Amino acid sequence: MQLGSIFPRLFPGLPVDLPSEDLSWFARRGWKLEDKFLYDLYMQIDTWSVPEGGMPPLYEKGVSFGCCNADQFDALIEFEEKNFGTYLGWVDKYQALKTTDDIADAMIAYTSQGIVGAALIFSPVGNNQISKDIPWPKMIGERVGGIACMGVKGELFSARLVLY
Repeated sequence: MQLGSIFPRLFPGLPVDLPSEDLSWFARRGWKLEDKFLYDLYMQIDTWSVPEGGMPPLYEKGVSFGCCNADQFDALIEFEEKNFGTYLGWVDKYQALKTTDDIADAMIAYTSQGIVGAALIFSPVGNNQISKDIPWPKMIGERVGGIACMGVKGELFSARLVLY
């Protein structure tokens, strides 16, 4: 297990509420302590729906959503490399979709100018590596799925989110 790992991870970093004396133990051993946070979020989605008024602002900006197709894949990789290429393993997870023929596991948000956001959608029955890496099925059952490497172009909303 590695502190700060992303794929797969059980312990994505130090707990945010560690006392300063515990944080200093890590700092004295060369750890670079930064204010970067990763969040694992879990919820039942059986009865979930889009909150009222949640989508109109996106539609007003001309944003549409859909599964990536073969014609969009190169543009998706270009978008990911440009906007999220500095995150270790991020772009690799998108590139791996092509070798497993799971391109549709990438959901994209796009406007007339091109891709403005993307996310990987996966479940334990997928062919891509991220589906095989998720620890949840062993803990909470096979009827789970996830979203990973979700990112939105900075000029549009300025957001980055890893859900794994």
